[in-house]
Amino acid sequence: PPPPKPEPHEIQQSALDALAETRTDGRKRGLTVMATGLGKTLLAAFDVDVLRASLGRMPRVLFLAHRSELLEQAAATFRRIFPDARFGWFAADRADTDGHVIFASVAKLSQPARLDAYLRDAGNAPDYVIVDEVHHATATSYRRILDRLDPGFVLGLTATPDRLDEADVLGLLDDNLVYRADLGVGIAHGRLSPFAYFGLADVVDYADIPWRNRRFDPAALAEAVQTQTRMERLWRAWTEHTASRSLVFCCSIAHACFVRDWLVERGVRAVAVYAAPGSDDRDEALEKLAAGELDAVCSVDLFNEGVDVPAVDRVVMLRPTESPVVFLQQLGRGLRRADGKDELIVIDFVGNHRVFLDRVRTLISLGARDASVRDFLERGVQPDLPPGCSIDVELEAIDMLRRFLPAGASEVERVYRELRASRDERPTAAELARLGYRPRTLRQTHGGWFEFVAREGDLKRRGAARPRRGARLAPRGRDDRDEQVLQMVVLEVLLDRDALATGMAAGELARRSHAYLLRFPELMRDLDGVKRFADPRRPDPARWRAYWRENPIAAWTSSRWFSIEDDRLVPHLPSSPGDDATLAAMTRELVEWRLVDYLSRLRAEATGDAFECVVISNKRDPIIKLPSRAQRPDLPNGETDVRLPDGAAWRFRFMKEFCNVARPLGTATNQLPDLLRRWFGPNAGRPGTGFRVRFTRSPDGWWVEPASARVVPLAPRGSVVMFPSLRAAAGYALADARADRVADAPGVETVRLPLR
Repeated sequence: PPPPKPEPHEIQQSALDALAETRTDGRKRGLTVMATGLGKTLLAAFDVDVLRASLGRMPRVLFLAHRSELLEQAAATFRRIFPDARFGWFAADRADTDGHVIFASVAKLSQPARLDAYLRDAGNAPDYVIVDEVHHATATSYRRILDRLDPGFVLGLTATPDRLDEADVLGLLDDNLVYRADLGVGIAHGRLSPFAYFGLADVVDYADIPWRNRRFDPAALAEAVQTQTRMERLWRAWTEHTASRSLVFCCSIAHACFVRDWLVERGVRAVAVYAAPGSDDRDEALEKLAAGELDAVCSVDLFNEGVDVPAVDRVVMLRPTESPVVFLQQLGRGLRRADGKDELIVIDFVGNHRVFLDRVRTLISLGARDASVRDFLERGVQPDLPPGCSIDVELEAIDMLRRFLPAGASEVERVYRELRASRDERPTAAELARLGYRPRTLRQTHGGWFEFVAREGDLKRRGAARPRRGARLAPRGRDDRDEQVLQMVVLEVLLDRDALATGMAAGELARRSHAYLLRFPELMRDLDGVKRFADPRRPDPARWRAYWRENPIAAWTSSRWFSIEDDRLVPHLPSSPGDDATLAAMTRELVEWRLVDYLSRLRAEATGDAFECVVISNKRDPIIKLPSRAQRPDLPNGETDVRLPDGAAWRFRFMKEFCNVARPLGTATNQLPDLLRRWFGPNAGRPGTGFRVRFTRSPDGWWVEPASARVVPLAPRGSVVMFPSLRAAAGYALADARADRVADAPGVETVRLPLR
């Protein structure tokens, strides 16, 4: 018989509520970030179950992943929720599309011929598409699949809390971050184990190891790290920071065997596991490690994903992993909770290369605010990590890392250079905008985005010197005007169909543009005032074609870029033979940036019970710039009580245009600058940033939070600490106990109230 059907825990339930809300808002795509160990695949199954109840039948589901192991694990998870459902497989040598849930390989389905075969055999479009570990696949493969499928809803899942990958992936999912609960949230909620990170100064000189295609040369790296001196350095930390079960990540098979033999000579029960003859059995090694019959398992690229050994209480990073995503996946192998396990020990080597700077930055990002790696290294500012977590980097290693801190004349330039250095690839303008920075400020100092990119020496890397001028298809001037945004939609549809150079029939262009607009409720609201449509979401097809022909298509044909020939929009773009792909890539970058910028402003000006404000500077401290009171006459005015995400009561002073004073109730000192820096880091409000806060009105008053799904507090709104009796509560108060330790009082429990 199948095991009992599980129930969602509190984090999964919060995510399910957020997914229900985003679909109610009319959105068709969204990203959910959930750390390893919080059950993101189970969350997807729970959400499909919600859809089943709504439809009254089992939905047609497509589950996409990049590895067969992930598909197999997902199938096992879905079987727990749907024991009677039919499963099909579209991976490796299988092409079975007859089932309620189809588990498919991204690599196979993204091939044009295979995608055509799937669409032909599957019949109707799926009701629900789940893209697991969405950060792994390229934008091209995902766009190719999602553009052809047109599913009811697309859920992108990722376990990485790295905001840089998030900023890139969001563009595939309509810039809709539905929910975020990263490692820090899981630790704060007690779902994951806290960690103690120890960064040791590496004895390897990484300047002597060739660096190609964002990776160290494998042979040179394996030879450099396989030394007695390095192992002796590890052994001192091994004996100082003790544990009972260790995963040791190595560079190569020879390195794993070397480390295993070295540890065995010192009495450690260790084995080496790798994908080649001579390896110890993987499953047996993990079983013995869990049972305490082994002390350590040395592995090579096998345990980054899909391994669940909760008893692991030490992770050793002997390989200088180039990817922060893989680094966090390896860290996550030891974060599962287990009886008798108080914390995870992490022993890492920090060397003289910029990849190590990115690893430290990734760890710092797990805090409750966006702390700065510069402040940590140069000023010793400790990040606000989850309870029980710590980062301890040796002074010698800190000195090495300081040399890799990029310098920039403005915040946008500094962040651009930092991201480029960490990834060996420049960020796009839309990525910077999603991270809270304002690339448009570069227009004043450099003349424009691509002018800045060219001065940084990054334009030639894409072979884009000739068509740079042609990439300025985006209209100039006030780029927030509705008609110009509709022109951006035309370009986006052409780009999605690889038709920027060849054009498209006007009728097909109008139909696809409407389908694109339906994915963005904010853009559809802009059409509510068009009198020819009783409901722009379901317009008469002929009227819609006429409207689209008279507006964005006419605007394009009045320029030199396009003309109408035989009822077809025909491009006349200034690209040379062979430059079409580069022109399309640069145009897409500008279009995506414009749309991200416009959508963020629409969301900030949203009507109803919420409004967003940008964080600016008064030349000394960060303050809050309010929306126009002419557009939002319902804004608070004067002294107003507002609650923070953790429930703390503050009093904000709302003036005509700004809010520059806020303080906790019962205090007289303005603490708004400290609050904003705690949420957004020391750069809050500086020129080039665009951080925002959101005020929301509820039945019990106003609430304020950072305008992102990044912060999920330990005590979410609607949760209260309850005493077993009035006597117990009064006794606790009379004892003059510390308020922040109330959760540790005898008999206390946290109760979630049934509030939205």
